[in-house]
Amino acid sequence: LGGSSVTCSSDVTFTTAGAFTYGTSTLIMTGGNLWSTRTLANLTVAGAVTVVNSNLTVNNNVAVTAAGAFNGNNRTITVSGNWVVTAPGTFTTGAVGAVVFDNALADQTMEPGGNTSTYFNLTKSGGRRLTVQASALRVSGSLLVNAAADTVDVTNQDVTVEHALDSGA
Repeated sequence: LGGSSVTCSSDVTFTTAGAFTYGTSTLIMTGGNLWSTRTLANLTVAGAVTVVNSNLTVNNNVAVTAAGAFNGNNRTITVSGNWVVTAPGTFTTGAVGAVVFDNALADQTMEPGGNTSTYFNLTKSGGRRLTVQASALRVSGSLLVNAAADTVDVTNQDVTVEHALDSGA
């Protein structure tokens, strides 16, 4: 796909069979289910989208537009870039899902989408900084800061962690 954008309005499946080179491409989903055992470069959710059957890895950025409703469906979503949920767009991990921010080379930012978005577990790893900005963050499970070199900066943001805050270090 190189650096192109592909827009899909229904189910998308990427499996390990066949050749798939994502480059710096962006998958834009306006609806449907997403099943991928392959790493995606960038993901934009602009409709009702549900992750099904496997965990999801995005090498760069995840964006949920104002029209997006992204359901993690109890899966783990690992992102190496930035995460933006533009209200009134929403994100939910499900009852046991997680979002993992993992980047050893660069700092990351998160715009969580405010109180309409729910993160069950949130993890920061990779030894860099995650800056939460622009809206409130609600974690209904655990916030894990994986190692001493990891930082989660929530300056001037409302943050609710309902169960555990763990430094992991």
